[in-house]
Amino acid sequence: MTLKKNVLGERGTLAFVVLFLVFTSGAPLLAYEPPDGAQEAAGSVDPQAGTFLYRGGQAIGKMARTTTTATVFGETAGWITLPGSLSWTVPGGTTQLFNVAYSAECRLFNGGGDDYVRIRIVDITGGVATPLEPYDGGQAFCSADGYATHKGNWVKRAGPGIHTLIVQIWIFDGAPAEVLSVRIDDTTFELVVYT
Repeated sequence: MTLKKNVLGERGTLAFVVLFLVFTSGAPLLAYEPPDGAQEAAGSVDPQAGTFLYRGGQAIGKMARTTTTATVFGETAGWITLPGSLSWTVPGGTTQLFNVAYSAECRLFNGGGDDYVRIRIVDITGGVATPLEPYDGGQAFCSADGYATHKGNWVKRAGPGIHTLIVQIWIFDGAPAEVLSVRIDDTTFELVVYT
């Protein structure tokens, strides 16, 4: 019986052990974060297109609001705010990473092939409303005339103050115009906050 030589060698074994310890230790892995002010400057353009990277540390809190009451909205010429909001206070001298998720049963009635429901999450702080990323003004949430649950995720590095998060939709009616309505039901609006 012959023994095969270790394919990894001593260095490969050591690298494997280090990676194993990093991924199983529970310590957060850090990613690149843009320099201070880069995210704020990028967020000043409405709508903003591009790629942004956010990072956070340990989770420090979570809140969620659910509803099982169906609401039907008629066609809109712009953004309307859905019922329910989440509020979180970021202490002075700090920033926190907001990770927001929203899911809902969404059905668009009487839509054509170019009609859909747009969605965005907005943070209102000190009277100023700022959409969370990703935001380009046209993110689709649902478009079918059938019952299905849809979900999205958004993120923001939030500064000090009281933050009120809201969900907004826009029933977009392309040409030719139809008379559209949307049914929103069984929602979960969730905020997880990281350092």
